[in-house]
Amino acid sequence: MRINRFTAGFNDVAAEPDEGQRQIIQAYRKLTPEAASAMPRLALAAVLSYLNEELPDGGITPEHLDEDSRLRSRLTVGMLGSCQTALVICAGAPTTQLRDALPTVDHDSVRHAFESVADGANELGDAAGEGLVRLVGRAAPPVIDGLLRFASVPERLAHHAVTWYLLTLSLGMTGDVIDPEVQQGIAMVLPSPEPRLA
Repeated sequence: MRINRFTAGFNDVAAEPDEGQRQIIQAYRKLTPEAASAMPRLALAAVLSYLNEELPDGGITPEHLDEDSRLRSRLTVGMLGSCQTALVICAGAPTTQLRDALPTVDHDSVRHAFESVADGANELGDAAGEGLVRLVGRAAPPVIDGLLRFASVPERLAHHAVTWYLLTLSLGMTGDVIDPEVQQGIAMVLPSPEPRLA
């Protein structure tokens, strides 16, 4: 289930969701902090897999993305859809199946970060279509920014997209300012990849 299929039915937030959309909304509603903490690794793998399929070897140039708005939109939707797929998997899997994806860092900031991610996801799910349209509206601009900055380095682009998806989830419906402790906790679990040397 990719995010473009999901959001297509929610241009009119009053529309009744179909069965697939209801399943996705339910996943947001039932995401727990422990399941949320498995999301960084799964989402990173999903986004990298998507980018490896979609990007030509060596990536693409920011100039090309500036000129081709359809490509920019398709890649943005694909990366967010990959993150959403990881959320649906994490929300539905028993904890024993997520064991390998759980963070190895035990820190108050990490616990706080994934409690915030789960609470925000639950709040967005409770708002149904309106919540998920809000999530996409908030997450897309920083993901597009990452696309323009890191298009030639898929690892950094994937890291950027996953980080912003998680930070945006932590805001829920009403948050406006990212909590620095949430940002720190996510960074502890998902450290930034080293830049490639030319």
